[in-house]
Amino acid sequence: MKPVYWSLAFGPTLLRIAGAAESESSNNGAAGSLGHIVVLKTGLETRHIDEHIDWVNKLHKRVNSRDDSNQGQGIEHTYRADAIGFHGYAGRFSDEVLKQIIEHRHVDFVEENQEYAVEPERREEGQEADKPSDDSGKEQPEKVDSPPARVGNQNKNKGIGLLTRGQGYNTFLEKGKIVDAVIWSKNKKRAMTDGASVAAGNETTQTEAIFDFIPPTTEIEDFNGVDATQYFEVPKPNDIKDRVAANLKELKEQRKKEKEEKDRLLETNEIQTRAEDPKCPGILRKEYKFTEDYDSYLKLLGISGGATISGWGQSASVSGNYLNQAKFAKNSLTYVAFLDVARQMTTPGGFELNKARYKPGQFSQEFGNRWIHGFKTGGKMIARVTFTSKDNTKTSDLKAHAEASLSFWGVSGDLTADVKKSMEEVNRHTNVDVSLFYQGELGIFMGEKEGSPKDIPSGSAEAVLGQVKAWADKFESYACKHDYAYGPLLDEYETVPGFSELEDSPEIPDYDTAHLYALEILAIMVKVEEQKKILSSAPHLDDKAKRTMSFTAIKMIKACKTWAKLAEQDLEKAEAQALDLVERLSTQFVEKYQDDVAKTLGRNSPENLARCRKVQQDRVKECVKFSKEPNRIKECGEEGYQAYEQCKNGAAK
Repeated sequence: MKPVYWSLAFGPTLLRIAGAAESESSNNGAAGSLGHIVVLKTGLETRHIDEHIDWVNKLHKRVNSRDDSNQGQGIEHTYRADAIGFHGYAGRFSDEVLKQIIEHRHVDFVEENQEYAVEPERREEGQEADKPSDDSGKEQPEKVDSPPARVGNQNKNKGIGLLTRGQGYNTFLEKGKIVDAVIWSKNKKRAMTDGASVAAGNETTQTEAIFDFIPPTTEIEDFNGVDATQYFEVPKPNDIKDRVAANLKELKEQRKKEKEEKDRLLETNEIQTRAEDPKCPGILRKEYKFTEDYDSYLKLLGISGGATISGWGQSASVSGNYLNQAKFAKNSLTYVAFLDVARQMTTPGGFELNKARYKPGQFSQEFGNRWIHGFKTGGKMIARVTFTSKDNTKTSDLKAHAEASLSFWGVSGDLTADVKKSMEEVNRHTNVDVSLFYQGELGIFMGEKEGSPKDIPSGSAEAVLGQVKAWADKFESYACKHDYAYGPLLDEYETVPGFSELEDSPEIPDYDTAHLYALEILAIMVKVEEQKKILSSAPHLDDKAKRTMSFTAIKMIKACKTWAKLAEQDLEKAEAQALDLVERLSTQFVEKYQDDVAKTLGRNSPENLARCRKVQQDRVKECVKFSKEPNRIKECGEEGYQAYEQCKNGAAK
């Protein structure tokens, strides 16, 4: 069998989108030779691959040294995709070199490399997309909408390749699996062992977007008024186990309700269906919800705990200030407001499972637990709004005013008189600050081109929330008018023709329990990172102690990432390994450094800083009083500052 990896591994090289210049070979998808693609056998170790590449380079050099014609240019590109067990290379080789490559024990197969020029569809604002052709007898490339030229493709973030329609997908790690897990009848020849491959342009694809990871940005000042001992207490494994069981039961009940009544969205403030609007087909959802704690907050964000853990330090779906946990330990109310625009691209029927790619006993490892039926455009804007009390106003009254001031979310036009009145009440009793976060390609455009801030500093409710509304209106306009990549539309394998015919009746893994444990572990990881940041400036720890602490924190993070990888591979052991990991994180780091953290935070408490400022003032007054030289005033100021620092450091000893 010759599996086709073009759309994933070779996409950037073999598929040239003809937006600016026409292909020299053809304007209608004709192919031009680019040498050959060599696909290596699966299961090779890294040293085998390195040895093979080195052998090809030496062989090419040796053969060309005997031939003045200098046929071929050797290896031009190498491809290594550990996630799907694929390795290979592309280049131009002489007949003699090519013959030896084909016969080499490491080589699976060799194919001619070709380039296809595919013209993507472009449409202006408000113009309806072309309807699919009724001519099913011809295999024409399916067109993918691109943003207008004046906006351009803003996806400048890192990516690991292309997600392809029909590709397998793992929802726990949010990673694509093998391509062509599901095929359409017109592309059925992809499943044939000796069939010719079709152009990569016949697949609808989106770039698999990942974001640069930023550790939690919690500052020491964020812990003012927070009981550090209580905050850094890790839940006991049995308590976590009970909470996961309760959350799992709740999740199952919620799924059951959603299945019975798909139109219903629980606890939404406003739902607008935009299918009737030709300028914005799809669904526009606006809502805001109150978050009681960090656990409910992570759930509302809708992030994958497994994906965030596995991408920690590299790339993840959420990072930075959106992982800050200390805000939830203060006398504050936190709301999460969503604006979600999902515009579905065409998802044709006539598909079936690619049984030729199936290996008994390895379904979940290679196919994942879902498959990509199509893609959606649009995007998601999330605003985290925090109301911090300035007085002793009852929480119930504060919550009523906060929710009234947020009623603008989802309403077009200017703020109403009632909303402004509620904002005035909020101003008297609270400070308001907002953090903005985006999901999808449009978020990159909002940040880089429009200058959307990550944080809106604390200020009057009307000023802060007015900015939020302005950014939300702009985001909605772009999401409805342009085709920004948002993400894959996932479907279940059980409904795919051919799945029930597999000989060993594979069971699709259910990651619900692992996902809930991942959120628990993620919350502890954040505390490890916060402790590490606090202790890096601890005056009572010497450099050696700080290095030891930092190294231990790195080991803890690595252990969490290892758990996520193992959980994806073996769900039966995920729970027990998660509980062992929680115990390890607690005893080997969080509890171990709890006293040091309390000492460090104690020196920065408002009470201690006020006391030390008094010490500073008294020292300056005493110095000036007993100084006989007028020029000593400056030195007295320095003595006062030293006394202030000694006072702070003394509180940590």
